[in-house]
Amino acid sequence: MSLARLDTMNAGLKIDNTAGLSLDLVPSGEVVAGSRIGFRITTKQQGYLILLDIDPAGRLKQIFPVIATETAPATSGEASSLIKPGKPMVIPQLGGPYAAFEFVAEPPSGVAMVVALLSDRPVQVVDLPDTPPPAFAPNDTLKYVRDQTLTLIVPGKKDNQWEKPRWSFDGKAYLIR
Repeated sequence: MSLARLDTMNAGLKIDNTAGLSLDLVPSGEVVAGSRIGFRITTKQQGYLILLDIDPAGRLKQIFPVIATETAPATSGEASSLIKPGKPMVIPQLGGPYAAFEFVAEPPSGVAMVVALLSDRPVQVVDLPDTPPPAFAPNDTLKYVRDQTLTLIVPGKKDNQWEKPRWSFDGKAYLIR
């Protein structure tokens, strides 16, 4: 796939983005497997950010905020994923709260995608199916993630009450060589 085709593909990725969420990958376009990728995110409305990676095989993985594992501590607290309008969030950023964050493009080679989700409610983890999207075309994948995310509910402000957050989405495809 050419970088021009990838740029055209990314320009066509538009879906449910009332908050004006914008995701940029650094570097954008093509990366070599094993390369680190950073992110610059902006929004026109305050919200809580989640980043998902969909690898070329269609496997979905939450990459931010970091979910605790045996080998990695979680990103701490709700405020860690809070993004405010006019204040770009850069991940990682030297001297910032995300300086230790690391995302590495892993094989297999092919077209992968990062999806940014912005919720108006505090959300730290999205519990989406581990099964890959039915078709891995970036626009279909973004719609699949949106449709799955819209089914999620979170604890409300009152006891025993569940609410559906309002979500905004942006996605960027990238090529792993």
